[in-house]
Amino acid sequence: MKLIYRKSLIAAALSIILSPVSLANMVDSRGLDADSGQRSNKLQASKRNTDNLYMVLLEDQPLATYNGNISNLQATSLLSNETNKRKDNGTLNVQSAASQNYLRYLSQQLNSTLKRAQASLSRELTIDSQYQIALNGFSTNLSEQEAAQLQNVTGVKLVQKVQRRHLTTDSGPKHIQAPSAWDGTATGMASKGEGVIVGILDTGISAFNPSFADVGGDEYDHTNPLGEGIYLGQCAESSLAHYCNDKLIGIWAHEGVMDDYIPEGDDRIGIDHNGHGSHTGSTTAGNVVKSVPIYNVMGDEADFSFGQISGVAPHANIVSYQVCAADAGCWSDVTALAVEHAIENGVQVLNYSVGGGASNPWYDTDAQAFLSAREAGIHVATSAGNSGPEPETIGSPGNAPWITTVAAYTHDRSFTDKDISFSGGDISLSNLTGKGATGGITANVVHARDFGDADCLDPFAENTFSGEIVVCQRGDIARVSKGTNVLAGGAGGMILVNVDGGSETVDADFHVLPAIHVDAAQGNDLTSWLAAGSDHTATISSSNMESNPDNADVAAYFTSRGPEPIMNRWLTPHVAAPGVAIYAANSEYQPWREEKTESPYTFMDGTSMSSPHVAGAMALITALKPEWTPAQLQSALMLSAEFNTRKDDGVTPSDFFDSGAGSLRIDRALNTGLIMDVTYQEYVDANPDAGGSPESMNMPSAVQSDCMMSCSWTRTFIATSASTWTTSGDASVEGMSVASTPSSFTLAAGESIELEVTATISSGFSSEFGMGRLILTPSDNSLTPSAMPVIGTFVAGNYPENTSIETNKNRESASIEGITTVGSSDIQVAVFELAEVEVIKADVPRDDSDTASWPTNVWNDSNYFYSQLINVTPSTKRIVARIKDTSSPDLDLYIGRDANYNGKPDDYYEMAEFLCMSATETAFENCEVNNPQPGTYYLAVHNFGDTNTPSETVDTITIELAVIGKDNATVSVDYKAQVGANEDIELVLNWDKTLQPDTLCMTAVEIGTGVDTPANIGLMPIELYRNATFVSSSLDKSELNTGESLTLSVELVANTSDIDMIFDIQATLPEGVVIESDSHEGSLDGQVISWQITQAPQSDAQTITLSLSTNDMVMSEELIFEVSHTVNDNQQSEILEPVHLEGIPVALINEESELTLSADEQTSVTLTAASSTVPNSDDVAIYTWTQVSGPEISIEDMSQAELNLVLPDVTNDDVAVLELTISNGEKTSVAAIVTISIVAEIAPTPEPTPESSGGALSISVLLLGLLGLRRQRKR
Repeated sequence: MKLIYRKSLIAAALSIILSPVSLANMVDSRGLDADSGQRSNKLQASKRNTDNLYMVLLEDQPLATYNGNISNLQATSLLSNETNKRKDNGTLNVQSAASQNYLRYLSQQLNSTLKRAQASLSRELTIDSQYQIALNGFSTNLSEQEAAQLQNVTGVKLVQKVQRRHLTTDSGPKHIQAPSAWDGTATGMASKGEGVIVGILDTGISAFNPSFADVGGDEYDHTNPLGEGIYLGQCAESSLAHYCNDKLIGIWAHEGVMDDYIPEGDDRIGIDHNGHGSHTGSTTAGNVVKSVPIYNVMGDEADFSFGQISGVAPHANIVSYQVCAADAGCWSDVTALAVEHAIENGVQVLNYSVGGGASNPWYDTDAQAFLSAREAGIHVATSAGNSGPEPETIGSPGNAPWITTVAAYTHDRSFTDKDISFSGGDISLSNLTGKGATGGITANVVHARDFGDADCLDPFAENTFSGEIVVCQRGDIARVSKGTNVLAGGAGGMILVNVDGGSETVDADFHVLPAIHVDAAQGNDLTSWLAAGSDHTATISSSNMESNPDNADVAAYFTSRGPEPIMNRWLTPHVAAPGVAIYAANSEYQPWREEKTESPYTFMDGTSMSSPHVAGAMALITALKPEWTPAQLQSALMLSAEFNTRKDDGVTPSDFFDSGAGSLRIDRALNTGLIMDVTYQEYVDANPDAGGSPESMNMPSAVQSDCMMSCSWTRTFIATSASTWTTSGDASVEGMSVASTPSSFTLAAGESIELEVTATISSGFSSEFGMGRLILTPSDNSLTPSAMPVIGTFVAGNYPENTSIETNKNRESASIEGITTVGSSDIQVAVFELAEVEVIKADVPRDDSDTASWPTNVWNDSNYFYSQLINVTPSTKRIVARIKDTSSPDLDLYIGRDANYNGKPDDYYEMAEFLCMSATETAFENCEVNNPQPGTYYLAVHNFGDTNTPSETVDTITIELAVIGKDNATVSVDYKAQVGANEDIELVLNWDKTLQPDTLCMTAVEIGTGVDTPANIGLMPIELYRNATFVSSSLDKSELNTGESLTLSVELVANTSDIDMIFDIQATLPEGVVIESDSHEGSLDGQVISWQITQAPQSDAQTITLSLSTNDMVMSEELIFEVSHTVNDNQQSEILEPVHLEGIPVALINEESELTLSADEQTSVTLTAASSTVPNSDDVAIYTWTQVSGPEISIEDMSQAELNLVLPDVTNDDVAVLELTISNGEKTSVAAIVTISIVAEIAPTPEPTPESSGGALSISVLLLGLLGLRRQRKR
């Protein structure tokens, strides 16, 4: 699905629609059936009205990030002024002289901006909350129009509506190796978080739960780092101080949240009435608590207990921040205030198991507040969200690169299976096996059916049973409730049996009495046994808790996945931690929850549970590595994470979008040899909207899109200890490799090195994402090897993004350059339908007076949108819908699932499933969907208008719509199937389709590097525009040889009008081209032929066909044809693509092709080929003379251009025939022939007698004169 976000309001709403449980709602993990009354955490209406509450951020930097750019005001950020830190824990010192001076400056600037704002709005503004530390600005109530107006006031940087967020340990600390920090085995120094202050931003805290007591179960007596009796938040009030102690040193709550949350008559303090905040707080830093009963999901004490539980940093101090109200959600403005309080009061770690719809973190209020917290030295962990398992489901602020975002995985706790043995009855029954996290029992067995309730749906009356094991059938209510119901009647144990056709799982639930759960087949056997005889007795064995590594590091089905949904230009989540079946503190008073789980402790699932594991790890590491910046600590967690994890199927290896860098391991993080840092300014400069490159941030991961053959990044590593490192690559997908330059290096502690990291693919690569790791192995074995995730979306080739072809022909070809690949011997190209674009015009009034929220404002009145049905079949390859023209300032375009087939969105649900949503703050929206799922969809264009100046203006909208199928009967392609790397495949698109003038068509070409990867290069869109000419001309050949015929076709479009179309057409032919035939018998004048044709109304197209001869054209040349026409006074002229005529050699002897000579014997004769020709000016003529017949003539060189012959003696008259051919090395001419008649000399008369000699002499002289050279010509 393609989503193009518009306004922050809509973006937030969209996330809720696409995933109704947007982030980490609590998911009870024990004893509930989806089909049997499972509880859900419903979002309640809030009494806190934030409908018109906006955050107004001002231009000046907040205290935490101020870099000293104002004269006479010293920098206050720790990056710019390292001396501005607290001496006790190194966080930002808000009370220093530099800080106080800057805060006074911000107050002055605020007053000035307020005056300008109030003048602009012509009314007083009431500040709801003011921000100066994490953010610089205030919150106030505004109309949408006022918010837009305020954005233009000098000094205002951003106006953003307050966004609503949603809520998103026994074995957990052990699994992430917290004990290695507790006992000092990791570093030689032990810490359980002593002296570190952690803040929990959540639903409040159960202040009197043992997890938050002053003295823990390990007898550790906490010390308040603020001083004895000094507390924060409401605990600072003497009447409320008893809610805090040396462990829980502050409870802060926003007045608006308390108004919404506190039951009437209770103290105004941030007590947890939900359980979520207590659970995350105790997971992060809850005390060691011993002998803890297990409470199941119904809040009932189960037949099992833990010997000890604790948070990850059990000796850290806690400040609770109540930023979420009851079950109504959380608010970004309140979160920002809490972050300011945390910065101001030296909190070092924050956990925020809260989130909402994804938005750009550079403009997201709470994300920006957390960026300031990072600059102030505070480590922040947040939950990834519970919207998995689909990709791109991580919301905000979890998608921010400067927060450590945590996925939910399993830990290693499990319970052994149970069995049950039998005695009594009339038939024997073998042992059955099942599950149940309870103890064992031996007792008589009865079936609940015999007591009127086979399914155990209601509590049995007291004394119904006398300690028996009761058989209950599964279904309708929570599994553990059945145990509670039989216990109420006096049962001693329970056998829960599945029923045929019902749920098939068998679950290790925490029941309130010894119990076992068996499958339906075993249940049937049990029922048969119980039905026969008497004295039925059974023994249920106990289940024991055990550590099973095979159960650990498996992704929770619900955990939100990457890639980052807005830009996919950095990695999120960052790490994984236990978030399934986490046992921690709860709320025992939940007046606002419809379905309560009131108990001191409870199990919860969710990324809300995994995030505090990381927050606790941050607290431990901060205690042991106080010099590490938040970015450095984050890098230590990621570079040292356990890579070998599995997806939710328990088998398939996880990828980085599931788990981030991997599963958290504290011991490895503490011993990492390399860390990485990112400064506040680098985060700011990476903002893509300001021209930044998120890929360049020095994050402990590398992400890049659309790499051609390779991606590269630069990363800087800092050594924590001296060593030599060797780098290597580990690719998770075939056909990819990872390497760095240099590949080895040596550093002393504190030194840094810059590496060029490269990921390269080969032709065998076929994955959507290329994933691998750069592994940096130290020579010092005491250091943890570092592994950095490397992710690239590779293209096996590139093609032009926009290919537009203009033609005036129905049949033609066009070359498309710029399609290159990684190289292949078997390029695959498929071409799809050449579809005519439908042009839709509609008049739609503006909906800018509608005050309904999105998406209701779209579908609530069909007068304000245009819509139509789109049927998507299995043969549909691509859909394009776009706004071509409009007078509206703001349109929004939707393609959504049409459930009732009426071609328009009718309700909330039909606005919940989009193929595409393009809803920016402009009018020219565009949707392009490749390979859409078959179904019935609507296309809707909503005229959002201009809310600043509402009106009923009606705008004309022109929409272009193309639905491209797989039929390619009218289009084909030619290309090179074998190419090298970066070599153009020389694609040619051919079409043969009747195209109406001034018509746009679209097609697409799918390109791949092989039969197994036919589409890995991509789907290239092509637009073909048939221009508005009425006559188109074409030649049937682009090259020919002398003597071949050529056909000129002149196509006249059909006359679809109601009047005559009069065509005056002229074709200018090249010199030497001769007309052989003319279908329309035009008039010839020299080389110009003319036609006048009248097309009657509603007549079909016709074609003039002119057959042409080239017999008399012997020289190679480019033949130029020009066709001009006038149609109803509309004149156009077209010069066709030149046709190459390849000429022929011509042999001539003495300028003749056939020559006849007559000469006497012994006469000299000259023959020359000088007038012969070769077709091209640069040809070299090759002459060949051959005597065909006659008396042999002596010729020294038969390859000369000129022969000088002496005719031989002959006895009688004779004839000699010679031939001449000429060649240019490629073609040889027809032979020229010379025929020479050789006249024999007359025999001499006998010697005359003396008396007759004079007469004879005179006769010989006369004959010699008569026998002179004779020549005949023939041509």
